[in-house]
Amino acid sequence: MAKPRKAIEARFRRGSNFFILVGLFSALANTLLYWGFNFKAIKIFCLAIPVVLDTVVRVLPPRLWGEELHYYSYIFGLVLSGIFLLLGMASKFTSHTGTFLKFSSYLKPFASLGRFAGMTQLVGSRLFYFVGIILYAFDGILALVMENVLSAKFTDLRVIILMNLGFHCCVLVFLLYGFLAGLEAEDKPQPEAVSGQNDA
Repeated sequence: MAKPRKAIEARFRRGSNFFILVGLFSALANTLLYWGFNFKAIKIFCLAIPVVLDTVVRVLPPRLWGEELHYYSYIFGLVLSGIFLLLGMASKFTSHTGTFLKFSSYLKPFASLGRFAGMTQLVGSRLFYFVGIILYAFDGILALVMENVLSAKFTDLRVIILMNLGFHCCVLVFLLYGFLAGLEAEDKPQPEAVSGQNDA
């Protein structure tokens, strides 16, 4: 069922906001964990892989480069957070309807260029969004696999990862809801209604 363009874009953009929030929350949580604020509540809202890595490198002795690995784990978490932040910005500020060069309808030589650029923009915004969903789901699945391998030595990690995966599932529901909006048909205004408004 076709819906107004503004409603579709608003829902798509709300979904994009979750990538930005995930990136910001994870960067903040990684920073707090690195500086010693080792609270379980922080680990729930962080990306899952950095949580597992942080838990593992904390127990490594200095002679096995524990401090260096802890630092690199922190940097990896920030890079991962930055990727989600960039994906959110890219999907939020590109039009999912393919609108580009609106003046092309008035200048016929630019019409084909506008259509091509618009379709590129359309594919780009959906692609960024889709890649973000896949990466976020992969983050949770890989963390669960890593936790199962390490469960014998890190008993507390299972509860944290399960709670983190619960948060992942909630966010994925909102992300999929927003992504499906980008696949909905746009309601085109009727010519009769437009001409009737012009006559009035």
